[in-house]
Amino acid sequence: MIWIEHCAVFGLASSNGIQCLPADATVAILKSNGIKNILKWVDNFDFIRVPAKPLSQSTVPVFDYDLDIILGITRLLGIPWHHVKDKGQDFATIFEYSGFCWDLGSHTVSLPEKKHKRAVMKLMAFIATAPAPVLHTACASLHGTLQHITFIYRDGRSYLPRLSAFLSKFPDGFAYHHWRRIRFAVC
Repeated sequence: MIWIEHCAVFGLASSNGIQCLPADATVAILKSNGIKNILKWVDNFDFIRVPAKPLSQSTVPVFDYDLDIILGITRLLGIPWHHVKDKGQDFATIFEYSGFCWDLGSHTVSLPEKKHKRAVMKLMAFIATAPAPVLHTACASLHGTLQHITFIYRDGRSYLPRLSAFLSKFPDGFAYHHWRRIRFAVC
């Protein structure tokens, strides 16, 4: 049972994990109904289906469940979902999860084009500030974006230590600092 505290009447300490508890319960219920291979991050779900029978060249894959079965189980429990067309997708071999585009058929992970353009724009805006000082929040935002990208673009990791070191020099979130050119790879 979950007690919803309006305006955090007992403080933020009692709000910890409020999204995870119902999500973990949802995973347990779905697994007990034969839905397997569930990836969950806080309240974001990704379901990966595996064919129920071994594949041969001439057979079409058969699966134990589809999206309608998952939605049917959770609908009975009153679990709300965003509309699939707004946030999500039906089962496919190419999908977005955790900010990356996963292609199971070709065994690749990439950055979606929209996210790629946004990252390049953020980087170019940061570089364009020179020689003016930069605010801690702008530097931290760029660092977080680049750090996320380096999960899949490992060659970019060698560029992060200088930015990380520069970020550590800010005494607080409101400070400005001048920066010397940091070598970035823009792809």
